[in-house]
Amino acid sequence: MPSVITGPHAIMLTNHAAGVRALRDVLGLSSVDAGGGWLIFGLPPSELAVHPTDGEPRDELCLMADDPYAARRRLARANYLN
Repeated sequence: MPSVITGPHAIMLTNHAAGVRALRDVLGLSSVDAGGGWLIFGLPPSELAVHPTDGEPRDELCLMADDPYAARRRLARANYLN
């Protein structure tokens, strides 16, 4: 049976539109302006994991990379990591 889902639309809430626009350039993602400088990013193929929890339910956003070490260096150079 074919899937009824064609892709995800993840939503993150923030007050820092300028930081989001800068992150777009660091990650190299395509995007469209949803109005007021707020971006909707085009994402590569994705996956959804659902796991059990003993604590409070929560959401997480994880980004995958072919070379995680290179991705970390790039994010660190742009001051997106502590």
